[in-house]
Amino acid sequence: MSDGVQQSSYAGCLIVRGVYLCLLTEMLLVLAASPLLGVHWFTSGDFVWREAMTYHGAMVPAWMLLILATGDLIQRRMPVRLNLLVPLAAAVAGFFVVVGSFAVRGEGLSFGSGLIAVGLALADLVAIVVLAYLIRDTWRAASSATDRLLRWTLVATLGAVSISTPLGHLAGAVKEFGVSFGPFKAHLAIVGGEGKELIANYISSHGHEAMGGFLAALLVALVISRKAVPSRRANFSNWPACLLILLGTLVQVAIYQVSAWTAWEPPVVLSSGPNGLPLDDLVLGIVGTGQLLLLPALLCHQADQACARRRSPQDSERFFAWAAIAGVLAYVISVPLMGIYIEFHEEFFGHAQGNATGVPNDLAYIRAHLVVGLMLLSVLMTAVVTAARHNNHRLLRTAAIMSVITSSFCAAGAVIWTATLKPALAQVSYIMTILVFGLVVAHQWARMAELLKKKSIDVNSVLSE
Repeated sequence: MSDGVQQSSYAGCLIVRGVYLCLLTEMLLVLAASPLLGVHWFTSGDFVWREAMTYHGAMVPAWMLLILATGDLIQRRMPVRLNLLVPLAAAVAGFFVVVGSFAVRGEGLSFGSGLIAVGLALADLVAIVVLAYLIRDTWRAASSATDRLLRWTLVATLGAVSISTPLGHLAGAVKEFGVSFGPFKAHLAIVGGEGKELIANYISSHGHEAMGGFLAALLVALVISRKAVPSRRANFSNWPACLLILLGTLVQVAIYQVSAWTAWEPPVVLSSGPNGLPLDDLVLGIVGTGQLLLLPALLCHQADQACARRRSPQDSERFFAWAAIAGVLAYVISVPLMGIYIEFHEEFFGHAQGNATGVPNDLAYIRAHLVVGLMLLSVLMTAVVTAARHNNHRLLRTAAIMSVITSSFCAAGAVIWTATLKPALAQVSYIMTILVFGLVVAHQWARMAELLKKKSIDVNSVLSE
């Protein structure tokens, strides 16, 4: 390779790595600054509009980071210009949403909501472009049946997030322009009912579909990234796990899309008096079961790598495996399991309304599963996926160990908050999440500074390290 081409490739790789670093920094900034700017995460009940937008400020950069990282894992091959434009567009999308989320103060059209709208539209475009190449490369890939199943599962879970976004955009437009917004009025005229119920249906369907797909995609991406050699033990659990996640995700998308656009309510199954499990929660439990079944596969990959590379059993990759396991277990405890328990004890919890004794506890769970079960654990898992690509550093092994502890605090904090109405441990887990993510970001900045000091470098190592 000539010096000119080498320098051009080197500059391009630095740009892509810089984009990853910008997205990580944006997420850290939202977590650290939002409480100082008056965002109240630890109150009961659903998000108010400002909190919902700040939530997007944390999750959109995470979504962009996951989209770009999984594209690299599946070895997408895009034209050279797209390989640079797509990451840059992802960084700009994350920046617009973060800045807009800080500027928003309430419902209605504003400068902040305009920035968020532009950022979300750009994020949608990035996701569509990358997913198109992921689908093409997955379709053409000459690999084992297990690898192809893992890849299609990853495509499906990421696709679920993208498919959910029109519902979020429509809900946002109604919040900004009011119920007189043309498309909303037309839809309400078709399905009938109350406008508030339809808006709530948009938001609920969008949120559950997007976060379910996002968390499943995080775990599948980590399994793909850590796989080194074929393993019968890993394949034994990969197949049922991926099938449950894949089929569950497809059914989940169908349920939420039909529910949002037709005002159809998912039926209650396994009902007993006032108690019962809605169909969408049952499917969420199936997807969670698939995630649990992927965990042994992740450990098998770690064992196979240690044997193949003749590393010590204390190999740093094991730290990231256990960090991922802790994150998934904490999510399963704080979201599906607690939700199912509440569904079967509604005579106490009262569907979070009315005069039932447990209404305050149900309201506490609503906020706990949003903040702790979804946002904090998603950020932790994103840090794990990112740090696992740079696992040769003691600082990052420390971050992985802290992530295990923090995930445990998240699960315990959500349970205690719901049971006692005291969010103290959840608040501790919030602070610990900032510290873990800060370690990962600090290492990335230090590594970037080292690369900038070098006049020449192996281009492949810039992205693989």
